[in-house]
Amino acid sequence: MLKTEARVFVQRFDDFKWQILIAIGLLSRRTVVKINIVKSQLQGSGYGEAEPEFLSPLENITVAQGRDVHFTCTVNHLGSYKVAWIKSDTKTILAIHTHMVTLNPRLSVTHNGHNTWKLYISNVEPKDSGTYMCQINTDPMKSQVRYVYLTYPFYDII
Repeated sequence: MLKTEARVFVQRFDDFKWQILIAIGLLSRRTVVKINIVKSQLQGSGYGEAEPEFLSPLENITVAQGRDVHFTCTVNHLGSYKVAWIKSDTKTILAIHTHMVTLNPRLSVTHNGHNTWKLYISNVEPKDSGTYMCQINTDPMKSQVRYVYLTYPFYDII
């Protein structure tokens, strides 16, 4: 009687990709099953993936008219989800990931390639006052909302 055997080999390429080889049968007549697993395919599937989470709260900001300001949004375990910036009191989508949606040239967004997004507003105007949201497109959506308060410069009248 010939003996059959099964062997399993797991190779980890990095934190995001694994390969599993299953060899079944005789050495001369072996069936090999190759399974490639990419971490983004497991996102939200219940296989031990951590849900996206904010690492620190957004801060309310008080800024003088004409100055520059920025919000920082730090998210861990983003996976295949995206971060968006929204001016929530006007329901205006400003940016998705690093793509600016609004045509306002005074606004820009950056991403450090890891877990931090920044929304910049240059030369702040009165219409920039209001609530800003950093949002993750999970279901249900996760978000943080903070306010930009505008102050006006004081001038001495002589």
